[in-house]
Amino acid sequence: MKEFLGGKGANLGHLLQAGFSVPPGFCILASAYDAVLETPGLRDRITFLLSEVYFYDPMDVDMAGSRIRETIVSTPLPGPIVKEIASAYQELMVETEGSLVAVRSSVGTKDLSVTSFPGQMDTYHNLSSEEEVIAKVKECWASAFSYRALVSRHARCIDHFDVFVAPVVQAMVASESAGVVF
Repeated sequence: MKEFLGGKGANLGHLLQAGFSVPPGFCILASAYDAVLETPGLRDRITFLLSEVYFYDPMDVDMAGSRIRETIVSTPLPGPIVKEIASAYQELMVETEGSLVAVRSSVGTKDLSVTSFPGQMDTYHNLSSEEEVIAKVKECWASAFSYRALVSRHARCIDHFDVFVAPVVQAMVASESAGVVF
């Protein structure tokens, strides 16, 4: 499952299968991220920008990452991906009676050697419309090129295109406590 859903998506699936209470939602598969990267000219533009980065200059990394993220966010999504996200979001709204949602990053590598990138990709909370969800999915994908993600992959010798983001769109819940376990 991790090769399709990333670490977070796969782990949420395991929790559901084990009978734990998990807020309803859906995952946008890694193949959607790959399809976006295959938009004519996008991968080449990202490759060019990455080739120009001087990783020992934090400002250079930050500027290059910003350009890459802007490029991804400004790239129109393929129609079938928009339709799939919209349909899944509409179903979730029926199931949750119009709950606010979060778009959460779920990340992995194509060879599955690493599926945890804590704090490197973005998550967005309290979204209330299909348009917001689609925009934040694009920003979630773009966050794969944040400063922290770029520097971490460079330091770990992970190819930037070996990483994928498979966002989880999940209903927000009122909680009394929350935590993270590593």
